[in-house]
Amino acid sequence: MAQFPDKANVVIVGLGGIVGASVMHHLVERGWDDIVGIDMTSVPTDCGSTSHASDFCYATDHSKFTCYTTHYSIEFYDRIGHYERCGGLEVARVGDDDRMMELKRKVASGKAFGTNVRMISAAEAKEKFPLLEEDMIQGAMWDPDAGLVKPRSQTVVGVLVDEAVKTGKAQSWANTTATGLDIQDGRIVGVETSRGYIAAERVIVCTGLWGRSIAEMAGEDLPVMPVDHPLSFFAPYDEFAGTGKDIGYPLLRDQGNSAYMRDTGDPTTPEGGQIEWGYYEEKEPRLVHPRDLPAKGETHWSPSQRDLELEQIMEPLERAMELTPILGEIGYNEKHSFNGLLQVTTDGGPSIGESSKTRGLWYAVAVWVKDAPGIAKVLVDWMTDGVAEMDFFGIDTARHYPIQKTPSYIYDRCYESAFKIYNPAVHNREPYTKGRNLRRSPFWAREQELGGYFMELAGWERAHGYASNEHLLEKYGDQVPVREHEWDNRHFWRVSNAEQLAMSENVGMINLSHFAVYDILGPYPDRQGRLHAFPRPARRRARRPDGHSPCQRPLSRHRRRRRRAPGLHLAEAHGRG
Repeated sequence: MAQFPDKANVVIVGLGGIVGASVMHHLVERGWDDIVGIDMTSVPTDCGSTSHASDFCYATDHSKFTCYTTHYSIEFYDRIGHYERCGGLEVARVGDDDRMMELKRKVASGKAFGTNVRMISAAEAKEKFPLLEEDMIQGAMWDPDAGLVKPRSQTVVGVLVDEAVKTGKAQSWANTTATGLDIQDGRIVGVETSRGYIAAERVIVCTGLWGRSIAEMAGEDLPVMPVDHPLSFFAPYDEFAGTGKDIGYPLLRDQGNSAYMRDTGDPTTPEGGQIEWGYYEEKEPRLVHPRDLPAKGETHWSPSQRDLELEQIMEPLERAMELTPILGEIGYNEKHSFNGLLQVTTDGGPSIGESSKTRGLWYAVAVWVKDAPGIAKVLVDWMTDGVAEMDFFGIDTARHYPIQKTPSYIYDRCYESAFKIYNPAVHNREPYTKGRNLRRSPFWAREQELGGYFMELAGWERAHGYASNEHLLEKYGDQVPVREHEWDNRHFWRVSNAEQLAMSENVGMINLSHFAVYDILGPYPDRQGRLHAFPRPARRRARRPDGHSPCQRPLSRHRRRRRRAPGLHLAEAHGRG
């Protein structure tokens, strides 16, 4: 047996999931070597969320970045022979006009971002998915590139890890638990494991549900919570017996019911001969902290699975039977149905990138199977080049301020995000109701008196207009566009435009407390390692007779030297305009 390594260039913690395996693959592809991957259980995992993922891939989203990572992932799975491009439907029920409008918006976004999505009629949807009741729907979105990772993303993990190990540039160690992180002077230098210590200057955390537990070892927290996801099976369903297929019909999303559905193909395939129906709880989602997850062997399920009572899903299941009666015509497989834990975040986006506290410590947490290879590419490009093909600000774990990493904030925001996973057509300006009133400027009370329309930004209560200024519309209303469509007008206040016009003609005061101010000092290296000085901004101020600003004195020679001292310093100050 090979000897456990005592040093590595990179350590991947959580190799057994689709994210960790994808990261290892892309590290090798980009020329990295001396990579060590560890997992607390088997590789592929038998207890992480990858072990029971539904493995859906829909190509279309309102986010350009997500369309990018999903498209990359679909092509990646297809290229290695593990993708079934069966297509996917999203339906709008009769009477649910809001859902129909949302599908049309999603098609518009998909076309803008390069996907092949389009709207189809109820009859076309029935033709593609015969299990539908045609008179229950008014139309559907058709995504021809949607499909299934086959036979399972768990299988793909094994393929990717085996290929990486064969190159001689990577090692895989199962049943190896990370027990501590060695951090010195703000930089990661090693990992303590159940097999021994590994010295490493780069550690990538891909532990999924247990991401917060690893982050705690570094004295920080991640804005992530595991949440129950009811997954139920109905059998027998032998429509595709003898075909050898992993799936026969397209995927189906019934997002107005916060649910999805698929067949599992030929009975001889993994989990075959069934109908799989999944649901995301809209009311009282069940969150659990990673520290409360059971250890392997402490339950008849894996640590990422929990018992599912039929009563938990009865109401949405009855609605599902109206749309697809087959669910009421074949048996409910109680022994195979369960609550599978997945990750939800405080703002709906994954937590990716280098720790804001510890250099060399990287996170890749809260990633769906449909995005895993794409996210891995972004992360590895980021580590290798400092940049990626797409702007990754929206996924950067550093986007969260310290005030957004408190346990209560994380729980409240994740709770609210959880019941928005599937059903609501969430507006891009939709304000959160929880985690509010964390930061108020000195003017907040006065803004309340003026009837402020408050939204939230990085914890700050930020007024987007004032009811006391609505009279300005009498003067400027003809210059302010009227947004006749309700969606366009939602969370938009015309008075804010009138205020801007009034200020252009007169004078006013704007509260900039929610703005962040950064001072960047010291030299920075370019890609060739050469140091350059940050240009000092020009300051336009009244001058005294001696040539200096009224609020400045000439810098002493000693102070000038200190200003040019090496090192990069980021100082953030709030409440400064």
